[in-house]
Amino acid sequence: HAWSAPARTGAANPEPRPLRVAPAAAAPLACRCAAPERFGERLVLAGTPDPVALGNALHACLAASFTDPDAPLGTDEIAAILDGHALAGAVGPAAVAQRIAALHAWLARRWPGWRAHAEWPVEQRLADGQVLHGRIDLLLEGPDGWVLIDHKAHAGAAEAWPALAAGHAGQLAAYAAAVERASGRPVVECWLHFPVAGGAIRLDFA
Repeated sequence: HAWSAPARTGAANPEPRPLRVAPAAAAPLACRCAAPERFGERLVLAGTPDPVALGNALHACLAASFTDPDAPLGTDEIAAILDGHALAGAVGPAAVAQRIAALHAWLARRWPGWRAHAEWPVEQRLADGQVLHGRIDLLLEGPDGWVLIDHKAHAGAAEAWPALAAGHAGQLAAYAAAVERASGRPVVECWLHFPVAGGAIRLDFA
């Protein structure tokens, strides 16, 4: 069913609400940010490609790169993904491959041996009856719990990342709460990864 009615609060005809809610729609949340970490080269873009298409294409490439550790994503496969999002010529497949390699190297340095789950589906029934529904871009599983990473195709400098993080903290907190409830294990770190800018920043919730 697409809609759910809230509990009656005296209104004769309460407005229906969507049954499913996306974590991305969560309200901003106060957070602290660690110092930004830079790794890899900034992705050079030709012209001004559509930001939604660019974000979707990079998400698809990053997710595909985790499907088989023994078969790295090739530039021909990256080119096909970019072409499918009408981005041929806007960004080079080799440059995207370098950004993917930089991410994998950073993960291996920070969390050696942790298992990566890309595009991990999440559903949780909330206290008000609505259902949280979404996909975590990258979830790392290790002996201490989980690390949650969300990709953002933001091209701004690292100085702008803390302000951007505040706008997405609610989304990451919602994902973290769902993972902890389902698994009984803590989410020990939450990160935003910027594949265009070339780096990441850790969020700590206040």
